[in-house]
Amino acid sequence: MPLCLLDKNIRKQRRKSVKKPEAMLVSSCMEYLSIRGAQVIRNNTGLLFIKDKNGKSRAIKTGSPGSPDLIAFLPEGRVLCIECKSKKGKLSDLQKAFIEKMRKNKHEVVVIRSLEDLMEVV
Repeated sequence: MPLCLLDKNIRKQRRKSVKKPEAMLVSSCMEYLSIRGAQVIRNNTGLLFIKDKNGKSRAIKTGSPGSPDLIAFLPEGRVLCIECKSKKGKLSDLQKAFIEKMRKNKHEVVVIRSLEDLMEVV
């Protein structure tokens, strides 16, 4: 394999293995909450494509659009919904609506941009 192709392949692998800031924040928050004794649910939302035994593909929706990244059940009985955003990340309209509805129903929801933000509320 020519060296230039090899270099491109290595760069692609590196790009895939580097976590995005939001994903890193989610991982850090999950670890911190676990250390604090919380049970944490990672709430992924999106589509999964699977093939049946005949090779036919179908999409399966996961999660609720706009729902928070994490749901933490803290040891003192508190339930905290956490939306993780990078420093420049913006809430989608669906996320804003979901958060507004949760807060209207007296649920605790926070939007954090750093682990320190989470440490201030937990």
